[in-house]
Amino acid sequence: MHAKTICKVLGGAAALAAGSALGVVGAVCAVRAAKMKPSRPDGAPLGANGYHAGDDAVGRFQELLRIPTVSRDDPVLVDRRHFARWVPTLRRLYPLTFAACELHMIDEFGILMRWPGVNSAFDPIVMMAHHDVVPVEGQVWEHDPFGAEIVDGEIWARGSLDTKCIIGAFFEAAEHLIRSGYTPPRDVWYFSSNAEETSGPAARDAVAWLRDHDIHPYLVLDEGGAVAGDTPLGVKVPVAMVGVSEKGHVDLTVTAHADGGHASTPTDIDAPRLLARVCEHIAAHPGIPCFTEALDATLAELASRSSLLYRLVFSNLWLTR
Repeated sequence: MHAKTICKVLGGAAALAAGSALGVVGAVCAVRAAKMKPSRPDGAPLGANGYHAGDDAVGRFQELLRIPTVSRDDPVLVDRRHFARWVPTLRRLYPLTFAACELHMIDEFGILMRWPGVNSAFDPIVMMAHHDVVPVEGQVWEHDPFGAEIVDGEIWARGSLDTKCIIGAFFEAAEHLIRSGYTPPRDVWYFSSNAEETSGPAARDAVAWLRDHDIHPYLVLDEGGAVAGDTPLGVKVPVAMVGVSEKGHVDLTVTAHADGGHASTPTDIDAPRLLARVCEHIAAHPGIPCFTEALDATLAELASRSSLLYRLVFSNLWLTR
């Protein structure tokens, strides 16, 4: 057989093999995409053991929202009377929780509570929130920011999202569980700052208090995430986003040293030019993004509720990562 013919035959065989391989890969991807299903149907009921708080819980939440616990940068301007009402109101609304828990006040109005578990030798869970809110002066509200009115099924109030909703959820859950005879397997600590919005000392001092008492949290749940309506990947239903980590930051101090000179005769090593080069070098080398197990799961859950294209991509991260 002629050498040129042999090359054509071999080339055709290679192309056929490559095509077959791509076909197999495509089939595998399509099968994986077809099998991709949400882990839980949208709007699925909680089930027989679930709990629906009902209108009474909404009323209790409104009562918390109507307390104008406004923190301010100048402590002198803080109306302490409203903060003084906070714990007594909680105690009245959630009597079983306060009967079962130990209460420690931090910096007068910060709250640290321990819900004893079955085995206090286990490191505890810490749940965090803050009951202070930012001022409303100079803002235009359609409804009283501390009226907690319900309009078209929505509560209008400062703090309804940031973060008295977390506080209400914690106390509603604790009150229900305690009433049902539940005891957590390990201690559960609840902390709420009275000056989170102004970077007040309560959180720092609560950490110091726990450290002084040799308490080392197993897990800390803080504010973060939301029920997002503008979810990515073309998902049309609201999705509750749970954050499992927090983006950190780094502060850099850069000092440039150079000989003095004159603006009419700049050099390549003038201090401002050195600083500019360093800033550009830092900006040009950001952290390398990477997939994690939690991110994989999030993308898979979102894609399972989206179009075929997204399901093809995110059900086959072994290929598309």
